[in-house]
Amino acid sequence: MIKNIFKDGQIAELKSIIDSSRNVVLTCHKSPDGDAVGSTMGFCQVLKQMGKNARVAVPNTPPDNLRFLPQTDTMLCADVAEEQELTRLFDEADLLLCMDYNDVKRIQSLTSYVEQSAAKKVLIDHHMYPKHFCDLEFSFPEMSSTCELAYRLVMAMNLEDKVGKLGASYFYMGLVTDTGNFAYNSSNPETFEIAAALLGYGIDKNGIYNRAFNTQKENSIRLQSYALQHSMKVKREYGVALITISQETLRRYYYTNGDTEGLVNVPLKIPEVFCSVFMREDESCIKISMRSQGEFSVRDLCERYFGGGGHLNASAGEFYGTLEEAVNMFYAMLLKEKNNFLEYKEKYINRK
Repeated sequence: MIKNIFKDGQIAELKSIIDSSRNVVLTCHKSPDGDAVGSTMGFCQVLKQMGKNARVAVPNTPPDNLRFLPQTDTMLCADVAEEQELTRLFDEADLLLCMDYNDVKRIQSLTSYVEQSAAKKVLIDHHMYPKHFCDLEFSFPEMSSTCELAYRLVMAMNLEDKVGKLGASYFYMGLVTDTGNFAYNSSNPETFEIAAALLGYGIDKNGIYNRAFNTQKENSIRLQSYALQHSMKVKREYGVALITISQETLRRYYYTNGDTEGLVNVPLKIPEVFCSVFMREDESCIKISMRSQGEFSVRDLCERYFGGGGHLNASAGEFYGTLEEAVNMFYAMLLKEKNNFLEYKEKYINRK
């Protein structure tokens, strides 16, 4: 049975805010992933069925493999949208739903629009340490995904009949992508009950999985293959692997947003590796992605060394400097955290 996790009065307050609103804007973090797209678009469907004028605004265009469901073309992407359209959308809004981010700085080009808006703001998120910039908060880091949290809110407000097949498809997409198809962040049995409830809407479960996980452009495959062949370093003594990609390599393979998605997970297939680090050289900084298996926390490493954070097994950060300097920081991290890596490696290998 799916338990009520919300405090007394929270749901009534949320329902009252939604009922009294007409124009709703749903926002998510930069470089939207499946959970960001799924939670905003899924909840947007519910609001539309309630008769609201709802629209999703994202900092930049999501990757192709997350834009296969209907109505993704209605998302207003700040990287290609006219400033006048963005200004009008936020000026007319009387409710902002801030979904899948804990800090308004994480939405980059949309930050000023949200900060300057006079609309009511509601946070719906599963990341740790929210910055408390909203009028009402639903912050639950123990949730597998923001999509799970969003659907729990739908249930608590008795709005299941407003979800429909499309809304359920979006919620399910976010649920499976943020758990790696239930490989991590999904130890709570209620997560599977929610997945079952979403299947009840008649969604194409296999189709969603194949489009989200098994669809990749030729250039993306070639780019990732090159990186694995030429830049992957495996430190078996630590149980860790590192992959780096330079700007020159990105240009060689005509990189577009999303082309390196999933690459950081590949080294985890190596039996001796329980921690994987990926560094991509962007124009302004080095993007850091970390993944781990079991109880090894990459969230702590991202926070301490790369100014980021996230979840126990999936985190991200940034490094301001050259790619070479970022790699040097990685090796310095290994030396400082040597005992942490070696102790866990011993336990991990024994358990295997």
